Amino acid sequence: GAEWLNNMPVGDGWFPNQPQQPVVELQYRVGPGLAQNVVEYLYAEIQAGHLRQGTATNNQVRQWVQTQVGRPNDDAGHIIGRNQGGLGTVNWNIFPQSGNFNRGAYAQNIESVFNDTVTRHGVARIWFRFVYGNAQEPYRPTRFNYFLIHNNGSAT
Repeated sequence: GAEWLNNMPVGDGWFPNQPQQPVVELQYRVGPGLAQNVVEYLYAEIQAGHLRQGTATNNQVRQWVQTQVGRPNDDAGHIIGRNQGGLGTVNWNIFPQSGNFNRGAYAQNIESVFNDTVTRHGVARIWFRFVYGNAQEPYRPTRFNYFLIHNNGSAT
């Protein structure tokens, strides 16, 4: 299942100028009638120095999620989690998601895999692809894929 990685844009995306955080490159979703910058692809390299160094979300990103790109009761969830060094104060590391998912499966399963990979292998290289499949909510992902490569070359 990681054939989508062959279509990942590499080197032609946007590069955040934030050296203390793990996001390396991302690409926004573009298309007719799309007025919001929502992330379609994101690549990050999480290292031990990033762990527990991220920031919480702020009112600005929460309002953006709940009034412009998501649902009124959505969480402004980090793509790269706060515990992995992800910033919660920038739209390019945030996506709308249900609170149950954000504080449940995402935190307990996905983010814990990233932490474990960094602890065991020194670095986690992660690609995300967000899919927007609901025309009624064009800025809220209906699903996402991630691909994780450990420092030893194995993949998850």
